[in-house]
Amino acid sequence: MTKNLKWLADGTDEFGTPDTYAKYLFLSNTPDLEKLKNSLSAYFIFEQLLNKKFDTRASIFLTTIIQERLIFPERIRILSWNYDFQIQLAAEVFIEERYIMGDGASVHSPGLLQYFPGLGNNNYSVSNQTSLVHLNGIAGAFCNQGFHRLNSIYEKKENRTIDNILQLLTTPVFNQGNLLSFAWENNETSQNRFEYVKKVALNTDILVVVGYSFPFFNRQIDKEIFSQLKEGGRLKKIYFQDPYKSGNFLQNQFNLPDSIEIKNIVEKDSYFIPMEL
Repeated sequence: MTKNLKWLADGTDEFGTPDTYAKYLFLSNTPDLEKLKNSLSAYFIFEQLLNKKFDTRASIFLTTIIQERLIFPERIRILSWNYDFQIQLAAEVFIEERYIMGDGASVHSPGLLQYFPGLGNNNYSVSNQTSLVHLNGIAGAFCNQGFHRLNSIYEKKENRTIDNILQLLTTPVFNQGNLLSFAWENNETSQNRFEYVKKVALNTDILVVVGYSFPFFNRQIDKEIFSQLKEGGRLKKIYFQDPYKSGNFLQNQFNLPDSIEIKNIVEKDSYFIPMEL
C-alpha cells in the first residue's frame, strides 16, 4: 500500500493533480487507472478517518440549512467535483448512516441526505431524492461486485480503527471495484449520473459556486452543465465564492446572458448560503 501511495504521489507531482494523472492513464489505456483509483481511495480513508482531517465548514453548512425534524431541504442540490466524503462525515453527527450485514445482503439505514454514488450499495441509483452528486464518484468505499455487497467504512462506525481499516485495504475485495468514476470516462455510471445532473441544472434558479477553479480537464462537462442552466431559463443569479477571482469570467466562458447577475463572495470561512433560500 505504501508503495502504491508513493507511486500516486509521484504521478500527481508530474501531472499537477490526481485528476490530470488519472486522465493520462485513461487515455493511455492502461490498467493503472484502477491502481490510481484504489490508491486514491485508500489515501482519503486514511486522511479522513484515521488522521481526522475534517473541514468544519461542512458541519456549519448542514447545521445552518437543515430543518426541524432533521430534514435536508428539498430545494438544495449539491454537485461536487470533490471525491472526499466530508459532507457524509458531517451528516452522520445528526443521523448516522448504517449498513448491517444479513444473509447475502445488507440492510441500509439512511442518513441525513441521499447521495450518489452511495457508500453502502453498489447498485445505488440516482433518484429525485438525491441531494448530493459526486461528479467524479467518491473515494472512501469499495464493493464486492460478485456478491453486490459493500465492504464499507460505514458498516461499523465503532470499528474505524487503524487495524480494521488496514485489514480492509489489504484484502482482495478492495481491488475488485471502487466507487470512483471520473466524469470524462463516459461509462454507464457517469452517463446515468449526468442525466440527473442535467435535470438539476434545468431547474436551478440560484447557483452558488464554492472554491471551484473550472479546470480545463472538466471544461466539457462544465460547458454541458451551463448549457442546461441556460436552457432551463430559470437561472437569475450566480454567487461565486472565491477570495481571489470575481467570477466575471463565467460570462464569456459560458456565453451567459447579461440578465444573469454574478456576485463575488470573498469570505471563505464558511460555505455561502444565499438569502434567496
